[in-house]
Amino acid sequence: MPRVYKPDPRAKRYRAYKPDDFLGAIREIKNGMSIRQAADGYGIPYSVLRRHYKDPNVRQQGGQPILSKEEESVIVDRLIICGEWGYPLDAYGFRLFVKTYLDRRGKTVSKFKNNMPAPEFVYSFLKRHKSELSVRLCQNLKRARAAVSRDEVKTYFENLEKELKDIPPQNIINYDETNLSDDPKRKRVIVKRGCKYPERVMNSSKTSTSIMFAAAADGTLLPVYVVYKALHLYDTWIQNGPRSARYNRTASGWFDMQCFEDWIKKIVIPYCSKLPGEKVLIGDNLSSHLSDESINLCRENNIRMVFLVSNSTDKSQPLDVAFFRPTKLHWGQILTLWKQGAGRREASVPKDVFPRLLKSLLAKLEENAADNIKSGFRKCGIHPFDPQQLLSRIPHQEDYSVTSAQSAPLHKNVDGALIQILKDMRGFQNEVDKPRRQQKKRLQVEPGKSVGLISDDSDNSDNSSATDTGTSSSNENEESSEESNGSEGEDDLPPISNDKEMRNVDESETIAVGSCKKTSKEASATAQHRQESSTSAVEDPRDAVVNVDVGDYVIARFETNKRDRRYIAQVTEVDRDYVTIKGMRKHVGVKSVWFVFRDLDVSYITRSQIEKKVVLMNERRGHFTFNISHEGLE
Repeated sequence: MPRVYKPDPRAKRYRAYKPDDFLGAIREIKNGMSIRQAADGYGIPYSVLRRHYKDPNVRQQGGQPILSKEEESVIVDRLIICGEWGYPLDAYGFRLFVKTYLDRRGKTVSKFKNNMPAPEFVYSFLKRHKSELSVRLCQNLKRARAAVSRDEVKTYFENLEKELKDIPPQNIINYDETNLSDDPKRKRVIVKRGCKYPERVMNSSKTSTSIMFAAAADGTLLPVYVVYKALHLYDTWIQNGPRSARYNRTASGWFDMQCFEDWIKKIVIPYCSKLPGEKVLIGDNLSSHLSDESINLCRENNIRMVFLVSNSTDKSQPLDVAFFRPTKLHWGQILTLWKQGAGRREASVPKDVFPRLLKSLLAKLEENAADNIKSGFRKCGIHPFDPQQLLSRIPHQEDYSVTSAQSAPLHKNVDGALIQILKDMRGFQNEVDKPRRQQKKRLQVEPGKSVGLISDDSDNSDNSSATDTGTSSSNENEESSEESNGSEGEDDLPPISNDKEMRNVDESETIAVGSCKKTSKEASATAQHRQESSTSAVEDPRDAVVNVDVGDYVIARFETNKRDRRYIAQVTEVDRDYVTIKGMRKHVGVKSVWFVFRDLDVSYITRSQIEKKVVLMNERRGHFTFNISHEGLE
């Protein structure tokens, strides 16, 4: 729990005024009312109103926040943007965000250790902005679903408006299949204080049963359609179940094309035959839902089939939005009671027991089913027809461009990068920006032989892609491998203990450490000569793009207002124009300098920000040493 400030009982107590009353009094004074009249009318002392009217930026009583109101307002706006784009920050991520902001501004806060806010800062920040921010549990969203654009949704609603014209709500039907698992999920229980791993004796498995639900926009729930995972169907599997329910089986346990066609014949057509006029059947575009037979059946019975936008069913499917969650909650309760009673010795739910449990589930849902179904259709904008209900939950890539004049100087180095990263990660990107899958080639390797790269020298591109398939027991292959690699074991090299022994060597133009037979002086001279020749060929080193792969160690450059900051980092992902790196922090000891990885310090940079690759000398217990000069590194 965060620390709570307890005021000294002997200190002076300040009265807390309601924000509406205080702002209303200031507004009346600006409109012409005297300060004395406003003080008497709102019950606020004259001196307090006069002080705040003369100086709107007067400081509050007690301790002052680290950040100004303007800075906190901009940060709140950025937190809201991250949440709406599907990348909300947790408490630790927010602390890192504030630390990065302070570092980029060159501002040092003595109350923070290394400019890192404490957890209490997050608590007080959220308390100050509780009308705008809150803490909630989140659920994971696939990138394919996050990439659904507003243009696709608008086109969907334009077509849907034509299809739903003059269609009554009872003729609008939404369908979707789900599964009821055999696992009642975790539940809070009462145990001894200090128990870290409470356990409950209850059989469960990963099996599940597929069910097709369908509902009309007026709240009517159609009979369910059950599909078992089996090759044959038995009479006990369909007894004591819900009224008018249908049962089927498949080898996989999921709906196939034949099951879907049978569902239309046995469930949809009997319901629609009682309704006058045209009917609309809304669902996802699963491959098993598209067949000539199902389309012809719907056409013959005056039923239109409308498909939702791909990868958008979590937002546009009424049953997904408001019906399936209470269904799964009630099913967990029913399953728990059964497993604690008659089914306590059953490994899973027998198929002859499932219909009875399903009947109990529908009985529990009956009370609020109509309201939940109507809420789902309304939230998806289908009935009543309102596209904004769905569009309001999809972020627009142009809604969050940085146009505010006051926010630009505060986040000059953060805003542009933040918005661009969110766009790329959310899915608003061109086809050319997508990473290309590297082509692979099958290697011809004899049984019993190992394989490895012949040479990692960047000067020889032919050898870098070649392989060595010799065995470790063959002296001839060992000699040829040493000649091609020019390497000795890493353990043969003396350890580097201080900065004087660290040599400024460009790894992209020199022989890698652990693969060099030359003496240190010869290697340094060769490296210096190559570096001078390469520098003369390129006027500005920043214009050269360094080719890196996943796992390489590099020096990354970040531009700030005062100077450029340079860090050592490891490459974790490589795209066409961008690279994802994990940063490291420098530690200076008495006799040596080493680097360690920062917690959750991941950056998304361009290739031009990479100065060069560096050579890893040694790694021990998370301490990394490199064959470079450490001056200027952070």
